Amino acid sequence: MKENTKGCYIPSIEAEEIYDMSVRGLENVMKYDYIGQIPYSLELIKLRSFKRVFGQKDIEKNSKVKYQSDAIINVKFKNKIKAGKEITSFVRGYDNLMNRLNIQFESLEKAINDKKSEIEKSVNKREIDKLKKSLNYLENKQKLLQGHIERIQGDEDNDIYQEMKAPELRNQLYTKGITFKNRHYRFYKRTASKSRQSQALFILDELYDKMKEWSHMGLDLSGKIDVASLLAYESLVSSSLESTIEINPKNIFIIDDKFSEFELPAIEVGNKLKAISNDKAVIKNDIWDGQGLMDKSLFESIGKSDKGMALLRQHFFKSCMFNSNIQKFLQDNCPEEIPYEEWKLTDMFGNKVAAKDILLITTPSSLKFLKYAKGNKKKAYAKWIKHVKKDGNIFGICKHEKSSKYGDRSLTSYQMINTLNANGEDIKALAKFEHEFIKNLQGRKVDDGVFNEMPYINYLKNNKELTNAYELLYEMYRINPEIVRTKMFRDYRTKQISNYRTKIKGGKLRLEADYCTVVSNPYEMLESLIEGKRSDNKIHKAITIKGNEIYTTLHPFNEEYTLVRNPHNAMNNFVKAINVHNELLDDYFNFTKNIVVINSINNPILDRLNGMDMDSDTTLIFSDREFNRVIDKTLHKRNYPIILNKIQSKPNPVEFTEENIAQIDEKTSKSQKWIGQVTNAAQFQVSVLWDVINNDKEGQEKEDKIKDILSNVAVLVVLSNVAIDYSKKIVEVDVDKALRGIRSSNAVKVLDGKRLMSRKKPKFWKYVTSGDSESVEYDCPMDLLIDHINNIEKSNYRKNLSLSELLIEMPREERIEADSKQIGDIMKLVKGFDKKIKETNSVESSDKKCQERMTLIEDAYNSLDDKISKKKIKKMTMYKLLCLVAQCYDKKSSKQEKTGEYSNVAIHLLNALYRNHKTTFLNLMKK
Repeated sequence: MKENTKGCYIPSIEAEEIYDMSVRGLENVMKYDYIGQIPYSLELIKLRSFKRVFGQKDIEKNSKVKYQSDAIINVKFKNKIKAGKEITSFVRGYDNLMNRLNIQFESLEKAINDKKSEIEKSVNKREIDKLKKSLNYLENKQKLLQGHIERIQGDEDNDIYQEMKAPELRNQLYTKGITFKNRHYRFYKRTASKSRQSQALFILDELYDKMKEWSHMGLDLSGKIDVASLLAYESLVSSSLESTIEINPKNIFIIDDKFSEFELPAIEVGNKLKAISNDKAVIKNDIWDGQGLMDKSLFESIGKSDKGMALLRQHFFKSCMFNSNIQKFLQDNCPEEIPYEEWKLTDMFGNKVAAKDILLITTPSSLKFLKYAKGNKKKAYAKWIKHVKKDGNIFGICKHEKSSKYGDRSLTSYQMINTLNANGEDIKALAKFEHEFIKNLQGRKVDDGVFNEMPYINYLKNNKELTNAYELLYEMYRINPEIVRTKMFRDYRTKQISNYRTKIKGGKLRLEADYCTVVSNPYEMLESLIEGKRSDNKIHKAITIKGNEIYTTLHPFNEEYTLVRNPHNAMNNFVKAINVHNELLDDYFNFTKNIVVINSINNPILDRLNGMDMDSDTTLIFSDREFNRVIDKTLHKRNYPIILNKIQSKPNPVEFTEENIAQIDEKTSKSQKWIGQVTNAAQFQVSVLWDVINNDKEGQEKEDKIKDILSNVAVLVVLSNVAIDYSKKIVEVDVDKALRGIRSSNAVKVLDGKRLMSRKKPKFWKYVTSGDSESVEYDCPMDLLIDHINNIEKSNYRKNLSLSELLIEMPREERIEADSKQIGDIMKLVKGFDKKIKETNSVESSDKKCQERMTLIEDAYNSLDDKISKKKIKKMTMYKLLCLVAQCYDKKSSKQEKTGEYSNVAIHLLNALYRNHKTTFLNLMKK
């Protein structure tokens, strides 16, 4: 039977709400959604093996199957409220609780009265029966709520109705667990991303011991250990997978990690968070950190011989495997005196491994199990192998490399644009492609009253999604191109182009570039198989590419390119490199154009690219001539040294208990907030830097100000790495204090009379942050970009055409056949859908890619489609609906006031009708 590779949806509930449900007994009047998800992963495969206890259900809507389970619950320790704001979860006291329950009671009372009113007005027996069922449900819920209100009023002095602060709430839930549907759950685990989002998974008691034993592979976790990183690494099996691969451990060969150590001038930032210049700073690169090599035969075994890498996961194992000809290399280098079938090599543990069996090579930096195993490392490795075999030698594949969806172009970020030393002409050159694209979307006039509409039509065709009306408008255009003259089409087009302009103003330019997955010195990794052990564990010389060279087939050889990696915070993070050809890399590796070989031996590229490693990190490689020209100008004007993170983390081992985990997670929950704050703080400093460079009077005062700003930026570059890694590596530095100090720095203030005042934010701020703040124009690249985009003139006017003129003629006597009742039902469904979408977007606006938000939106679309698709809509009913929509757009129509209710949801209505009844819909248009 084919394996189910779909994820499973689980309840996702706010911590305060789960406390109300679990401790205060309010579960049967609380609402929750199955919007959390366990992705297809090694974790989910194991959970599904406990078929009875896991209790997965198949939920079908609109011919789409979703899987749900109550065996695991996602608990969120932050509440998202309107306008994208977040508040840390805490338990509100008796008065607040009673207020909320009374509001809920009043809301139910209103809904009951409305339902009774609908029953009185209705003459349709089928509809009345349906309304009565709904009324009965509301009345029962109100009775339950009334019972809870009376119970709580009689027990208000109970401790469970007292306020509880955020740390206490987390500790309560982690240590005592929760109840849900009369079953008890324990804190289970959280991924690194969930800890940053302040979320955690709770699992049924019946599954807890089984899944914990499986997760820890028999590790002895008694005594004091590094719990923070353990929590991150035990969740590697939870990573979302594309597929799986079977790898026999006898084919795995572990070599020592190797380091390159050298000295260069740099800016060092240590625990005191001060930027200090050092002409002889020590740089130490772990040159194969997170990477491995995998023989092409293993790629072929899963039908992926065309891929250059595969990101693997197993218990306490994460490694980015690159497509290599390991067996060819070993055969080419086998000693003449030894038959290849008999040649054996010694791994880092002293194990003898037949050369013919070696299909995968990696280092201890990928095998996290060794960090927690006590005693002999060789025995620990054998234990890990034993557990891998127990799981059928199955490894998960998270991803392969991929090309940009924009062809030979990729999107920049606002940080990439804002760290350029660019003037107005430079920005015009960089934005030329987007400038022309917007002009073409608007439609260029080619003759009197004739416009070239195809760029926008092709844009609709190529960017259609469930959540937009692009396919609808594209198909309507195919039937009758005159649709472009209707107000409905023009309004939608204007809004979409406006949205696109806003995206560009946020720094999203498509430039000639693509992302490549980074592999470091792979040939040297092969060489280490046969060179024997080095006592110093260091490599001093590169064999293949050297210095600041790279190798990629993405762009032509013997030319210089710019490398940029996210997170990108400063000019110091730009890398210029020459792409060179190398025959050894051609012979022994099967890299695609989206793989780049770098050299990290005696080369500071890992620190230049902001703490990069090789566990599937990617870098954007720009071939764009204008971008590279401006980079040269940026780096030529001023020296931007390497910024080194010299923050030392003191080991703070603790016992592996729920109480200690709660304390750790309370700390790590701050890191998601820090990531955004550090990035924004860095770009504010950079914006002021350009404004000072371009406008301040020359002199020592100006140079001192520039020096202070660059020091602030260096600290922020290091803090960005601290924030990103905080979930697995807690360091004792006060990030909040550092941010306050940098924000209040005199270097970024302005003189107002005799007082130094804080500057207002640059104009681009509103396009890249969710907060409201006063802004003023800066002489910085991002504000120059906004001015340039604002100056794109609007499109020419098309002669207006009523949508009704594009509908076929229908005899008046046939029009009375329309089902008015069905029209009302459809409108009610569409209005409810519109309300749901607006509420979801309002609450989750701080994170447009939030998985839970996307799930809610997808569920809303599927629910609407499920209901609309089941309706048998006659031709005349559909025609009447289209006429009503046409009238709401037609300014000349005397019926416009009567169709006002349609204008707010017109596009949603047309789109729903089109998606579920395409033939009937399109046949009503004139061809």
